[in-house]
Amino acid sequence: MYTQLSKIQSGTFSTVYRAYDSKYQQEVALKIVEKPTQLAKAKKLAHLVAGEYDILTGLGTGHPNICALLDFHERDTCYVFVMEFAARGDLYEVIRSWKTRSEPRVQVDITRLLPQLCSAIDYAHSRGIAHRDIKPENILLDGQGNVKLADWGLSCRSRISHDSHIGTEKYLAPEAYGKPYDTFLADYWSLGITLLFVMFGACPFKSADVSKYLQNPNFAQFVADPQRFTSEYYFKPLHAGRDTVATKRHTSHRRTVSDDGPAEWLCLPQIGRPTLSREQILVLFTTNVVAHLLLVNPAARSMRAFLIRMSSLLVPANTCYSCDADNQPAAKLPTPSFENMSSEFYFPGLVSNPGTVLPMAAKDKGGYQSGGSTSSATTGANSSSSASTSSGSVATSQGSDSKNSGS
Repeated sequence: MYTQLSKIQSGTFSTVYRAYDSKYQQEVALKIVEKPTQLAKAKKLAHLVAGEYDILTGLGTGHPNICALLDFHERDTCYVFVMEFAARGDLYEVIRSWKTRSEPRVQVDITRLLPQLCSAIDYAHSRGIAHRDIKPENILLDGQGNVKLADWGLSCRSRISHDSHIGTEKYLAPEAYGKPYDTFLADYWSLGITLLFVMFGACPFKSADVSKYLQNPNFAQFVADPQRFTSEYYFKPLHAGRDTVATKRHTSHRRTVSDDGPAEWLCLPQIGRPTLSREQILVLFTTNVVAHLLLVNPAARSMRAFLIRMSSLLVPANTCYSCDADNQPAAKLPTPSFENMSSEFYFPGLVSNPGTVLPMAAKDKGGYQSGGSTSSATTGANSSSSASTSSGSVATSQGSDSKNSGS
């Protein structure tokens, strides 16, 4: 039986609830997909659900950093995916809680996040599965801060895809706007954009569609000179003494760059002697992201090379900051000393209705057995601070970044 339901979030096609599985005595997440009343739409949705079920069963429960399917049910009015529950929610909301000064706030340990996320992607690829929608909203964190890569609804089992515009626009690889393309290498690009968002709280551009340079000069400038673009877009605001993200001005706990440094939601490793500043560490990380993941030529991307280069930098920090509902800090962030960014840090050559599932027997397995991969339309771009400029200058990462409401 699943009891004590509470709504977590709603999307275009589904609603997710937090529930308690009394049979196995654990919290779970119920993804409820309501069946349309129109026959044509119902058939299309059934195909999508069958594809997602096929992907999730193909992934299995063997990898600790993939949000696993625990059970599946089909009812007259809906489909129910019983998934692992991630207590800390998605990465986007974790970062947003720091932007808006919401409680509780907990830092994300990047020395844990990065290798775990890459491991989940590599595992899926080893099973012949491409995610095709990697973004912060689909990266969940459990109670211990471990990654659970989720939402495999747009995934496919094809290394080469003939479907274009599959995924969320701001995270789509340039080649994904045309066809055919390598889905695994496209995942690497999405990973790179995701990591930039994780480090700075903003995506670098609205779209990487090479056919629309005039509509997106930020991307054009990134292609022309990635080092200069990332310096001006992400790091120049730090030198001006401004926040890298917008925060609510009425709160008494507002933090600025001069207080805790950039990316205050991240627990960063302590590197070098003397220890590098937070800005310098972010420069190193950004350089590797750009050099190995964000290459317009898909064949040049390598997640393996990225991890090898990052391995010496991913030394766990001593403590990470957390703040409970009473706003009592458990550990303090290091105080950075901000120095001007030096070229030596750029390595040469690198560049629903809850009543419909009350109650539900855990032993009742719907067993929706069907193969095939999921193919769907773009989930839509987030309205973002990564706005382009008409004058040709780089638009900085100032401003808020609203979450995509799609599922």
